[in-house]
Amino acid sequence: MKCSINSWKATVPVMIKYTSNNLSVLAGPYVSLLFDLNTALTKDGEQVKIEGAAGEIITSFTDELKQIAKETIRPVNFGLNFGIEYQFDCGLFLSGNYSFGLRNVFPLNPSENETLKMLVDLNVTTRVKTQSLQFGLGYRF
Repeated sequence: MKCSINSWKATVPVMIKYTSNNLSVLAGPYVSLLFDLNTALTKDGEQVKIEGAAGEIITSFTDELKQIAKETIRPVNFGLNFGIEYQFDCGLFLSGNYSFGLRNVFPLNPSENETLKMLVDLNVTTRVKTQSLQFGLGYRF
């Protein structure tokens, strides 16, 4: 089984673009703001729903994980973007961007949460940084 945390966020990039002929190179920083988190328990790509007492334990665990994530994940992230774009003469363009975060978005800072305190007592450390790869196809008119 796999437990995942999915985040909903808005990213604001500030890119500098250098163009030579039909090829452009882009680079710049970004700021990302977290809006919401969801947790899911899956097995072989399917969401797991367990009935009875075991199901209550699993539901309790995923609810607690969601609460830990909400208390721990930093709502603001920042990083760098790099991209390339090719503009065809007909108006069609292809683009690709790579982004990587510079900030650890999931530090273990226990407050009132017993599970986090236990993880810190066991010397568990986390280092979570974001990465994304984006491709685009568009038309300029």
